[in-house]
Amino acid sequence: LGASVVVYTLELLSSLQKFLEEKMKNLKKAFRSLDVTERGRLTFEDFESGLKQLEWREASTSGLLEVIFRILDRDGTGAILEKDFSVFQDFDKDKMLESMVRVGRSLVKFPRECPKRFAEVKLDLRTYDAGQRASMSRNSFVSAWKEFGSKTEEADAKMVFGILDFDEHQRIFQDRLLILSDALPKRSEFFGLWKLKAHLQKTHGSLQAAFVALSESASVVEEKVHVERGANRRVSF
Repeated sequence: LGASVVVYTLELLSSLQKFLEEKMKNLKKAFRSLDVTERGRLTFEDFESGLKQLEWREASTSGLLEVIFRILDRDGTGAILEKDFSVFQDFDKDKMLESMVRVGRSLVKFPRECPKRFAEVKLDLRTYDAGQRASMSRNSFVSAWKEFGSKTEEADAKMVFGILDFDEHQRIFQDRLLILSDALPKRSEFFGLWKLKAHLQKTHGSLQAAFVALSESASVVEEKVHVERGANRRVSF
C-alpha cells in the first residue's frame, strides 16, 4: 500500500507540473500568478484558490491539494516559496522514483553505505512494535539522504521527506523507511517485468509468439556453438 501511495503521489506531482507548464509556460510565472498578494510566499489558501481558478482538474478532489502543498512546502514552514517552485521545475517522477529505489536497496543490501543517521533508526524488515518506532526529523533525513551521493542526485531530499511523511508528523518513522527499502524496490521489479511483457507483445504480437521466437533464437545459437566446437576439435588434430 505504501509503495502505491508514493507512486500515485509522484504521478500527481507530475500532472500538476505539466499542467502549470502548459498554462503558464514555466513554473516561475506560475508561482507569480498564484502569488496574488505578491508576498513571495503561498499560503494554502493562495495555492488552493489559484489552482481552482486555473481549473486544474484535480483541484476540487478532497485532500489532494493538501498533500501537494505539504510536499512543495519543502521546509515545513506552512508556506511555499519561489525557490520551492524552482526545485519543482526540475522534478522528474521517473528519476525521483529511481533514486528512491536505489537508496532503498542500499539500506538493505549495502549496509556499509548506510549513513549513520539511517542506521540509528534500526531498520528491520521483520515485524516490530509500532509503539516503539524510531524516527528521523526533517533535517536529519535530508542530511542522511545527501550522504548517499550519486544515488540521490535526481531526487530532492526535502520533497522525498514530504512524500514519505504521510501523516504530517514532521518525522519519518521506521515504517516509512520500509517503503524505501522493501516496497518500492519490489514494485520497481514488477514494473520492469511489465515493461518487458509490453515490449515482447509489441515486437512479437503475443507472449506465446515471443516464446517461440526466443526459443528458435536460442536453438540457432546453440547449434552455432556446437558447430564451432566441432571445428575447433578438428583443427586441434
